[in-house]
Amino acid sequence: MKQRVRIDSLRTVIRHCFIDQKDRAGHWLVAVSLLMLCCAPSSGASYLYVSSSEGTTVSVIGTHSNSIVATIHGSSTSLTPDGAFVYIVDGELNTTSIVDTRTNEAVATLPFSATPVFTPNGATAYFGIMGTTIVPRNTTTGTFGTPITVPNFSIVPSFVTPDGQVLYAFGREVADSSLNKLFVISTATNAVVSSIEVPSFSLLPAAVSPNGEFVYAFGTEVGTHMQKLFVIATSTNTVVDTISPPADRAFGAIAFSLDGSLAYVSTRNLNFLNIISAEQFIEVIDVATHSIVSTITSTGSDPLASGINSITLSSDGSFLYVAQGNQLFFIDLSTNTTVGSVQIDTQGPADYVDLGVMALTPDGSRIYVIASSFSRHGLGTISSRVYIIDAARRNISNSIAVPSGSSGGPALSPERACGEDFTMQTLVEKSAFSQFLFPQLQVQFVAVFNGRTQGIPGPVTLFLNNIQNANFVGNNASSNCYAPAGTRYTTVSAGPDNVFSPGEIVIIPLLFLKTGPGPITYSHRVVSGAPGQ
Repeated sequence: MKQRVRIDSLRTVIRHCFIDQKDRAGHWLVAVSLLMLCCAPSSGASYLYVSSSEGTTVSVIGTHSNSIVATIHGSSTSLTPDGAFVYIVDGELNTTSIVDTRTNEAVATLPFSATPVFTPNGATAYFGIMGTTIVPRNTTTGTFGTPITVPNFSIVPSFVTPDGQVLYAFGREVADSSLNKLFVISTATNAVVSSIEVPSFSLLPAAVSPNGEFVYAFGTEVGTHMQKLFVIATSTNTVVDTISPPADRAFGAIAFSLDGSLAYVSTRNLNFLNIISAEQFIEVIDVATHSIVSTITSTGSDPLASGINSITLSSDGSFLYVAQGNQLFFIDLSTNTTVGSVQIDTQGPADYVDLGVMALTPDGSRIYVIASSFSRHGLGTISSRVYIIDAARRNISNSIAVPSGSSGGPALSPERACGEDFTMQTLVEKSAFSQFLFPQLQVQFVAVFNGRTQGIPGPVTLFLNNIQNANFVGNNASSNCYAPAGTRYTTVSAGPDNVFSPGEIVIIPLLFLKTGPGPITYSHRVVSGAPGQ
């Protein structure tokens, strides 16, 4: 049953709906039968975490409802390799929260603010503390390992090789900030085993090849803007080749083909006379020969745009997505040509739009990209939105407003058949338990009020966690979404429109069989959609 009214107090509903409960046993039976038999297909859900550079808020976007379902205090995010947890760094509070991506609730808080680098299996997280120390942490036990330091250098973890055996760290000499090195750290011993430097060049680790054979590092000549790409063999940790960009250009983002044979590297203009250009370039590098074999050109509509901000390979490896200015380009990698684009237009007082980092759904059907609207008159960021791009149709399917200055991430958790959690954005009131037919059988009514300004896609699922002194007998459904041993739940309809609208109430009857002398207790979660088993 669904009340299409706005209320100020759920207790009022409980009081008026459940008067003379004993006289309504027949009505209860009808309600319980109808609601417990409600069925719906399972609903997959994942969460997109978007941080704001101008604030201390991480917006959690549900990909099922395409709305912000939670906000978490913090300024940057990092997902574990399996996506089960997201680490949210809070520079203001000097903490790092470990958040369960099923519930968006913190399960642990670390006493420092640092973005972790994970081993591929997620067993170890490496944190750069205060720029002076790298601290390993066992993600299963929560114990910290021996701190890693390098005398006279500040060091920050960069990435771990695909085999998980080596951590590469960026190091900067304290006395001479122009001197940068790469430090090679054994993950087995957490000891520095080697260092890599190039005379007259400041190195910045960029990427490791998918097969783990090569590390790529950007090198900028000290005192100039000249840049090269240094290729380092991981077997010897020595520079084995150098790749120079075209004249007056510098390398930027790197993406690899699925088989790892090619690297796609964006470039940017260094010559001030050519920096304003609608044409941007991506160099295609043969990983085996360390040579540029092709150049991809993308021509934008705005010559004043900031150039290429990010590149991402499609899930099937056939396309390269290029965020350039206010356009997202689709590059067919079989021909290295642009086959389509999506343009984000300015709104309000904004002069131009800049697209940032992208995230793809696992099946590659949707592209999430952050767009920030700016003013060229020094007003800064005016607004930010996350745009959802249909990869097949190459058009905008939706957009979501996020706090101004949102640019971090977006980090996308895996899709789970658990539905989308709205516990923190709904109000729940429970009636007292009452005898139903015989003393051991107890009934309770739960009223769920949508306190959001947006609708919640139906059906509505109520999870019953940690039930004490009773068994839930409304149905036999259970799910492993919130507990390894299975959690009982019941799913009810959100009405003919299948939308739990703002201000509406869903009333859910629950039937329990008493098993102990104490009171019946449980905790709850309110979820959009019917979970899988």
